[in-house]
Amino acid sequence: MIKIMDYMTFGKPIIQFSTTEGQVTAQKASLYIQANSIEIFAQKLTELLDDPERRHKMGLHGQRRIENELNWDKQKSFLKAAYDYLDEVTV
Repeated sequence: MIKIMDYMTFGKPIIQFSTTEGQVTAQKASLYIQANSIEIFAQKLTELLDDPERRHKMGLHGQRRIENELNWDKQKSFLKAAYDYLDEVTV
């Protein structure tokens, strides 16, 4: 999943096989292939190559998610809360 975050950081649109983690992370920054089909993947890649405006919007969405939601300054409080919760329930 680190590569998905890297692509988003650099404003790159993504095409990936559908996974829960991929969808939660990338959201509108990615196209999702439901079946593990190389042919469908190639079709989506061609669609994206032919649509520069869509690529730009997807890339921008990914960058904004990193900057506004997924960056460490935002996420560290969630991680600390999870550790605090685990500390409370295991005592």
